[in-house]
Amino acid sequence: AFNFAKKMSLPEDVVKEGFEKVGFVGGSGTRVKWGVLQEKIAEDEVLPDEIERISRREEAAKSLVNIDQLERNRRLIAGSAGMAVTTVLAFLLAGQPWYVRYFGVSPFLGLSLGFLVSGQQGL
Repeated sequence: AFNFAKKMSLPEDVVKEGFEKVGFVGGSGTRVKWGVLQEKIAEDEVLPDEIERISRREEAAKSLVNIDQLERNRRLIAGSAGMAVTTVLAFLLAGQPWYVRYFGVSPFLGLSLGFLVSGQQGL
C-alpha cells in the first residue's frame, strides 16, 4: 500500500499551489500558531541560517514531523484544555437525550483529540 501511495503521490508543484490557494505561502514571513492561526514573524526575530534550516528539514524528514517543539507544546495545551471542557460538557449533558449528548460532545471531543495527537506526533 505504501509503494502504491508513493506512485500515486501528487507532484510537489500541485501541493504547493494548493497550500498557496488557502493562504499558506512558504517564506512569506508568517508561521502557524495554535494549529489554525497565522502569526507574523517579527522583523527583529533572528531566523535560522541556511545550514540550520537544512538540518531542521533533514531532522523533520527523518522523524516524519513538520512542526517544531513549541507548536507541539501549544497543541498539547489546547488539546488538554479542550478535553477538560469536553469532560465538563459531557457531565452537563448527562441527562439529555442521546442525540443531544452525541452532537453536543462529539465535535469538541474530536477537536481536542486531534490537537493532542498532533502535539504528540508532531504532525
